[in-house]
Amino acid sequence: MLSRWSDGKAPSEKLRKRVWKGIPEKLRSLVWARLLEINRYQQERKGNVYRELLMRARLTSKDVKQIDLDINRTYRDHLAFRRRYDVKLTNLVVKDTFVLFRQQSLFNVLVAYAVYNTEVSYCQGMSQIAALFLMYMDEEEAFWCMHALLVDKKHSMHGFFIPGFPKLVRFQAHYEKILQKYLPRLKKHLDKTSIPPIYLTKWWFGCFLDRVPFPLALRLWDVFLLEGDVILTAMAYNIMKMHESMFGCFSGIEKDFTFDFQIQKLDRDLFVINGKAKMKVVEKEIE
Repeated sequence: MLSRWSDGKAPSEKLRKRVWKGIPEKLRSLVWARLLEINRYQQERKGNVYRELLMRARLTSKDVKQIDLDINRTYRDHLAFRRRYDVKLTNLVVKDTFVLFRQQSLFNVLVAYAVYNTEVSYCQGMSQIAALFLMYMDEEEAFWCMHALLVDKKHSMHGFFIPGFPKLVRFQAHYEKILQKYLPRLKKHLDKTSIPPIYLTKWWFGCFLDRVPFPLALRLWDVFLLEGDVILTAMAYNIMKMHESMFGCFSGIEKDFTFDFQIQKLDRDLFVINGKAKMKVVEKEIE
């Protein structure tokens, strides 16, 4: 299947169906890089751009302190990010599995990108995305995946991170219209209890990382990279739809409630299947 998929070409229908079922763990790095077309970005830049950026960042970056603070709380329960900049021990074998410690790599990717994309620079939330890529690929590949995710038309995460968060504002307005049209009782309940849509920020900025069980988050990232940012609204609507009957009992709900405890109960396969159906609703409302 992959042998017939050339760089720059859209994946076949058979491959698309396979991605929706979940990319095999051993193939995830290859498929994610292909979906984001990072080879195109690397070829457009001559020379070793990443290494040059890294050298410049160490001398000029104003985001080092904030990046360091965020790295200290990024996936610290994951073996690859558990050790604090461990330079003496860079790898380990655990249960016959070779483990790379990646905290220094995470720092490198983030400071390099902060000087590369000066409009975005560095924003909280980017550390989780970079860390996710580093679980599957090397520093330079993770860097270009970050860049593709922010600037390509299909995902364009750029608008979530620049000042004013214009994409968040636009997507939130679209999401509110969907709730009003398809889940009016739930929308009325949320308005009545004055629940602000802050939960959308937590869901969308990292495409549900740390908001759903990690195996489900990987499935969502598979389809997010395949389909693009329509997945964000579709899956948010999907969560609300699957739990609509539960929300009516929360009369004393807190304003910063994020629905996280219901999300932990989601059936992985059912959630993804239902989310695929919700894409049609979202796309219809965009037209």
